[in-house]
Amino acid sequence: MIAAIGNDKQSDPSTSSSVPLSQQCRHFELYDILLATENFDESLVIGKGGFGKVYKGTIFNGSTTDVAAFKRLDPDSSQGAPQFRAEVEILSKLRHCNLVSLFGYCNQEKEMILVYEYMPNGTLEGHLHQHVFYIDDQALNLASWAQENIIQGNLNHIIDSELRAEISPKSMKEFVRIAKTCLHSDPKDRPTMAEVSCSLEYVLKLQEEYNNSVQPSGRTIYGTLVNMLPLRTTEFRQDMVSGQKTYMLGARELSITWHDDTRYWNWGHVPESRFAEVAILKEVYCLDIRGKISTAILSPRSIYVAYLVFQMAPDSTGLSVPAKTVVTFGGKKNEISDVYLQQEWTLTRVSHTKRNDGWMEIKLSEFYHHDGDEGEVEIMFQENNTSNMKTGLIVEGIEIRPI
Repeated sequence: MIAAIGNDKQSDPSTSSSVPLSQQCRHFELYDILLATENFDESLVIGKGGFGKVYKGTIFNGSTTDVAAFKRLDPDSSQGAPQFRAEVEILSKLRHCNLVSLFGYCNQEKEMILVYEYMPNGTLEGHLHQHVFYIDDQALNLASWAQENIIQGNLNHIIDSELRAEISPKSMKEFVRIAKTCLHSDPKDRPTMAEVSCSLEYVLKLQEEYNNSVQPSGRTIYGTLVNMLPLRTTEFRQDMVSGQKTYMLGARELSITWHDDTRYWNWGHVPESRFAEVAILKEVYCLDIRGKISTAILSPRSIYVAYLVFQMAPDSTGLSVPAKTVVTFGGKKNEISDVYLQQEWTLTRVSHTKRNDGWMEIKLSEFYHHDGDEGEVEIMFQENNTSNMKTGLIVEGIEIRPI
């Protein structure tokens, strides 16, 4: 194989691209690379991808020779001059026994070529992905779990609560944007390493500007995220093994008769609630609570059960009479009578059970979500005994979870 001799002089600006030379790695003349790769002989190709092809060749380093990998960027690839420049600048600074070294680069005559140390045992990606025999169940749906939390605005779920520092809103917004693009389902739409590095440098710059403009407050990143989020009225969870999704409609997302009339309902915060506000019943004769959820966000081929999640004040009254529940989905209506908020369970009635989070729940109904089902699921809890005054009910929301 023909040897290529490294040259420290700069390329002719008239034939070079606009990418400036890095001072920490070598510049190779195109002529020398053509010799090393035998004019980019196809028999020397050792890898290819959306960026272009990688060729095997030999370079001369003083008194020694090194086998190298020449990554030749395709002019039509999405990785253009800015990304090439970033890759040169970043990789030329990295020196680690577990990282592939960048020997140098070439940017002559519209060519953009990176010269790497050759790894005879293959790439890390090859060892990780060529033969996959087992994927941890908890890791299988990790990316989709993160995506759903970003969509739902639950950033605090995916950030370690022990991280200590104060983060600027602009930095976090940009960081989330980067994370979303990295999680794109189509690999072609994901950013390159150079793009991610450039974006993270920009995030760091925003954070440094923020640090210089404010006094430290002692807040955590977790706490800042919570403060950044809009008032949360829904909650999303995904089982890490099955991938099935559970949704909780907070009280603010429900349609509660007279909920805005302070004669009948108050809105307040309960420390053990996951939401900022819950609905607190003062007094009504007609109790009517309804919720809707789009089937598009539910897991297909799953049986779902809707539950009213609530508590009762110590002085609550009128909640031991039978109510009815109705779930409407796909033109079908499933109605249950003899639903009791404050009665012991029997074979003929539906009553509440205690949850692990300290709240109580009562089953409203269940439905099967077929693959391809469209529309909304409508859920109703109703008790209209006008001779019975009801007080002291605290509504956190309606949870829709698979069984």
